Amino acid sequence: MSIAEFNKVAKNKELVSLDNGITVYILKWYNWYDHDGADGTLANYRYFYFKDNKLIQMDKGERATDLKIKIDKTTRNL
Repeated sequence: MSIAEFNKVAKNKELVSLDNGITVYILKWYNWYDHDGADGTLANYRYFYFKDNKLIQMDKGERATDLKIKIDKTTRNL
């Protein structure tokens, strides 16, 4: 999936990072719940990682240091 295709379907996204050909977006959505007398909202989210305009990963996020190590390893293998 390209960033343009992602932009068409992900209306409530937020740009998290744009660095060295890596673009990261977060997509959040909220679910209302009423359980055991407590009501409120529950946030769900996913991070979308694009490299050179192609989706390469989607997850609930990683620590910045873990992601940097992974990107560095990928870049060295090119």
